[in-house]
Amino acid sequence: ISTRQISHGTAISQSSVVRILHSDNFYPYHLSIHQKLHGRDFEKRVQFCDWLLHQIEHSNGTFIQTVLWTDEATVTYCGKSNTKNMHYWTIENLPWDSIIGHQSIGPYFIEGSSTENTGKNESERILPFNLWLDNLPLSISPYYEITFFIEIMLLYYNGICYFCFDNFLCILCQHVCGQFCILQYRFTKLYEADKETKNRNKIINSANFTMKSYTELKKCIQQHQLLLYYCNKMKNLFPQVVLGQVIIFSALICLYGYQAFLVRIHRILINSGPYLLFMFTYSCHRLIVESENIADAAYLAPWTIMPMDKYGRRFRSDLHLTILRSKRACCLTACGFFPVNMKTFTTAKRHLDISIRSCAFFMKIVGLWTAENEREQLYRNLAIVHTLVSNFCGYVILFRDLYFSWSDSNLAMYVFCNILTMLLVSVKLFALMAHRGEFLDLLTYMQKHFWNGNYDHHEEKIIATSRKNCILFTSIVTIVGHATMVSYLLTPIIENIGKNESERLLPFNLWVQNLPLSMFPYYEIIFAIQGILLYYTAIAYFCFDNFLCIMSQHVCGQFRILQYRFTKLYASEETMTNLNENYAAKSYVQFKKCVRQHQVLLNYCWKMENVFPLVVLGQVVIFSVLICLYGYQVLLAQSTFARRFIFISFLIGSGSLLFMFTHSCHKLTEESANIGDAVYSASWTIMPMDKDGKMLRNDLNFTILRSRKACCLTACGFFPVQLQTFTTVITEILINPVFHTHNTVN
Repeated sequence: ISTRQISHGTAISQSSVVRILHSDNFYPYHLSIHQKLHGRDFEKRVQFCDWLLHQIEHSNGTFIQTVLWTDEATVTYCGKSNTKNMHYWTIENLPWDSIIGHQSIGPYFIEGSSTENTGKNESERILPFNLWLDNLPLSISPYYEITFFIEIMLLYYNGICYFCFDNFLCILCQHVCGQFCILQYRFTKLYEADKETKNRNKIINSANFTMKSYTELKKCIQQHQLLLYYCNKMKNLFPQVVLGQVIIFSALICLYGYQAFLVRIHRILINSGPYLLFMFTYSCHRLIVESENIADAAYLAPWTIMPMDKYGRRFRSDLHLTILRSKRACCLTACGFFPVNMKTFTTAKRHLDISIRSCAFFMKIVGLWTAENEREQLYRNLAIVHTLVSNFCGYVILFRDLYFSWSDSNLAMYVFCNILTMLLVSVKLFALMAHRGEFLDLLTYMQKHFWNGNYDHHEEKIIATSRKNCILFTSIVTIVGHATMVSYLLTPIIENIGKNESERLLPFNLWVQNLPLSMFPYYEIIFAIQGILLYYTAIAYFCFDNFLCIMSQHVCGQFRILQYRFTKLYASEETMTNLNENYAAKSYVQFKKCVRQHQVLLNYCWKMENVFPLVVLGQVVIFSVLICLYGYQVLLAQSTFARRFIFISFLIGSGSLLFMFTHSCHKLTEESANIGDAVYSASWTIMPMDKDGKMLRNDLNFTILRSRKACCLTACGFFPVQLQTFTTVITEILINPVFHTHNTVN
């Protein structure tokens, strides 16, 4: 009995009932109401427990790990007060959860119209999919039941079409993989002798054995040809299915993730997407692996015991062709764009990394990028014109702002910092436009030879390291650049809070008194125009530096690849005795190829020095002034917090951009100088002193002497840019003034 029932029956308040019970040492229990047992439920539960114990005893405890334990219950509260752990079950949400072994599957919250309609009136019933027909009584019988049945039938057919084609494709792939496995087994068992020819000597002397083995080999080759033909038909039949599967599934998984974390949705649908994609890519991956394993199966068999007679020679020749063909695996492709394997599930393999793609995107907005045809070239020219117009409008706004703000030192210093930033953008833009042809030649050569070169496994690692550095540097600078741009736009929005419409501020003052620029819609139009101009300025502020960083990092990677090729040019001393007399001549030919590659890289660095000298000079000089002014605005200027945050972003961005810029130039100098060490560290001493050996040593001496003069980027010839440039700027501009101020105060 509850205290509420006692209070209701005796007309005594519930609090008085609780005090009376406490005085007699009676205390309330925490009631938890669960499912009620009916009829023979208890007896059935006891029987199930006995049966389960029996199964556990006979399986040594492993049976319990193979059982999927599931349960569903209604767990949401119905809105009543629950201060004493009393559970009020409702049927709003039905959760399902399960456990198998040491893993949990779920929980899944089943929210459907069947449960949502419970307790509602007939006019409030919900269909699985809304039809949004207000004129028809679809919630009233029998219209509701008919519409519900039609929607369920349509859903059923769509559900079947959703997975039946994937199931069929997976079945095809798995059975073809099975046929490849059978063929591998037949290749490995191809040379087993019968009972009369088990002895190796008898096998060699058996005239019929090689002929029989060759006949069996031809049967296996014919089966291999049929499988290749079948895979080719699959490849021609399913390309659109594969492409749609991968692309649409990638988008669906993103949307499912959004639904899982931000929207109430059926989680079973969310989890089925990755499982179906995994099943699909795994089947295609198995097809590639098993088709490649044919070569291993053919090679690992004991074919060496075959005699070198007529059929033995044919046998080896045909086997050689089979192994060569098997090196090209069968695969399903997405309309030829990429093969589908497990990499497709784990990560989307892209031809270019994110740093190159983002840099290309921003450079195309500015207008300095390669064009495939005349139409794209027209777009590039229009983009350059738009960038120049935006730059000119920015100067007009800033110089007008400086003219009217000259009496206020803090405001004038703020505008002067913005003008210097625009000046840095203009220096980069006009310097690259003056060398536009050479700049595009550098870009085209890098696209053709650096990004799309033929590399071995070790060289691919070097390229991957260069790409990681590019991604790190460009991501930081791009994020900080966008953060600074957003700070400019948020500053007037924050300061306009609580003000009248006539007092609203723009990101940049126009000082126009005759026009109501703070009123609707003039304010919104001017704000949007200034935001677009600011966006173009921000892109031009960092995109050229990102591109120079990418170019320097990839040239450094090419120098490291050249070092690796120089060190691996010669054989070791242990293998020299097994080489023929022409080895020195062959090594000299390879050495000349490396020297030509070195000459190409030196010429590429020389072109970079001709294209970017003004960019480098403006970068270092103007950055030195800007970092000083940014530090003043952050520490000493009297301004609002929002405007101070702008210069904090500017200070961080300028410091990181200067470090990235100087670090890339420093690595270029360092790696180009290391060529001499790599050439000298190779095993050139084991080369014979013949004609080719002497020529090789003479040319090697020239290469070492040339490598002593490192490649570098200079500020119009005034000084080379290295990490020492960054430390000098930071020391002279930020650290030394602080110590000087501290000593003056003391």
